Amino acid sequence: MRTGWSSPPSTSPRRFYLGAPPSWTFREPKRVLTAGMIVLPMYQVVLDTNVLVSALRSKRGASHRLMRLIGDARWQVIISVALVLEYEAVALRHCASLGIRASVATDIVDIFCAAGRQSPIHFRWRPLLRDPGDEFILDLAVAGQCQFIVTHNKRDFEGVEQFGIRAVTPREFLAIIGE
Repeated sequence: MRTGWSSPPSTSPRRFYLGAPPSWTFREPKRVLTAGMIVLPMYQVVLDTNVLVSALRSKRGASHRLMRLIGDARWQVIISVALVLEYEAVALRHCASLGIRASVATDIVDIFCAAGRQSPIHFRWRPLLRDPGDEFILDLAVAGQCQFIVTHNKRDFEGVEQFGIRAVTPREFLAIIGE
């Protein structure tokens, strides 16, 4: 059973607080110490499907390390119904060739549903990217007010900078969050 879809989307600000939140907001989270209150950054991130496939293929790479950090207080994965369905279809398709049980793939998708924040998409920015199959990822990143799209195909996401979003590899994102 999927969890995470029954609750409404989070209305909390895009950062994690120890204490009461201040009244100001900012686009790029930073570490700030204000009157004894520590504000920890919480980046909003969309993970491209190729990161999931890479994590399933190897336990040694940055993609696998990033998947193990889902639910970490420093970042939050943004999901949509379309993206979760794609994660599930791709994971199940690669299970047999990778020697992974289908239940493991569905468990991974359940983790995305439980830890991720669902963001409704009200506007489409198409066509903007080279790969039409990646357009919905950009739509989700803009709707979810993400700072990053994590992908192995950065060239497919050229032009996302105009929305204040950076396309980065899993290794680059791990460096950003201090891993």
